[in-house]
Formats: sequence, C-alpha cells, structure tokens
Amino acid sequence: MIPKEQMDAVDKKVAADVERIGWSCIGVFPTHEGHSPPFNYTVGLPHSYQHPELLMMGMSNQQLHSCLAVAVQLIQGGTRFAADTYSTEVLVALRVAFVEVLDVHHEDYCLSMATRLQGEIPALQMVWPDREDRFPWEPDFDPEYKHRQILAGPWRGE
Repeated sequence: MIPKEQMDAVDKKVAADVERIGWSCIGVFPTHEGHSPPFNYTVGLPHSYQHPELLMMGMSNQQLHSCLAVAVQLIQGGTRFAADTYSTEVLVALRVAFVEVLDVHHEDYCLSMATRLQGEIPALQMVWPDREDRFPWEPDFDPEYKHRQILAGPWRGE
C-alpha cells in the first residue's frame, strides 16, 4: 500500500473516487499485437463493500466499464459474487461466471492500481460466454473468442 505522500496525481484521483463513490474503474489496453487482451478492473470494492475486486477482459472499454458498473450496482445493493458461480443479473439475457483471480500481479492482467492503493486484495474475474452461452472451460466454446479472455484462475464449479 502506498503512503499518501508518495501518491501521484492518478493515485490521488482514483483514491478520491473510491472515497467519494466507493469505487473506481481502471482500463488497460495493450498497444502491441500479441499482448494480453484489453481489460478493466475495479478499485475500492474490498475497502468500500468488503467484496473482492472485479476484473473483466476482451471487450471494448465502454462495454467492460458498463458491465463492471452493473456488477458494482448489484454489490452496492447487497449482492455478493463468489468464485465458481454463475450470475444472470449482470448481462441482459446472458450468464457471466466468476473465477478467482489467483495472481493479482500477473503480467497479463495486473491489478496494479488496486494493490498500489489497498495492498494485497482478493479479486474475481467476470467471464462472459460465447454466442451459444458456453464458457472457455467448456469443450464446445467458440474458438473465435478464446484469445479474448485469459482465465485468471481455474473454473472449479459445476
């Protein structure tokens, strides 16, 4: 966790957002072909709501932010998401799945702002399905979507 006197302008803005509205959203968009897919993640959920941070990848910035914002609204209303479960509340007409993020410092999906401001934190990846409602761990998952989501942990659910 970074001391306040060592925070830069971005740190201060994110910390102020967390204090003001309970969370912030960080977008990461790799600039080179072959790098990890774009992803967004929350900052502040453990502090504000005693809930793991959320990570989502493979869509546009606007789509990712919108999905995370819906999930956070649900959390603010008392919903709790857990690893190895599905939810039909976040996306219209589609399930999402939650996978435990095993390494919040992973080079392909580092949650650096969250750990910088809060120290070690728990996190869940929100995974979206293909057009047929299949997930990356299912055998018939559409290969067109395989490269858009790196699983941050194993699926251990049913």
